[in-house]
Amino acid sequence: MSHFNDISPYTYTVSTNTVFDETAAAEQSLNHERRLKRLISNRESARRSRMRKKKQIQELKHEVDQLYVANNQLYDKLIRLLEVNQRIFQENAELKETVSSLQVTFTDLIDVTL
Repeated sequence: MSHFNDISPYTYTVSTNTVFDETAAAEQSLNHERRLKRLISNRESARRSRMRKKKQIQELKHEVDQLYVANNQLYDKLIRLLEVNQRIFQENAELKETVSSLQVTFTDLIDVTL
């Protein structure tokens, strides 16, 4: 019995608390490491996201520039086609006038010969 008397309930409690404190500290340290790892991972993910967004914006700006060029080319082509169309309408009107004049002349010739 003297052996059991050497170990007091207080010694056991202190020993258990020490183990508990060490376990809690280890768990807290592990949680801290996980938190830091997650923080670093989130920062890297955010950096990659910003880079993707920047690249997308650059691509969209390039596409806008190309569309402006294409739009200007189409506008110039439209102006040229409208000018050609106007000349064709004018030429068509002149040809109709010539046809009308020739029909009158032809009718006059037919009337003279009869």
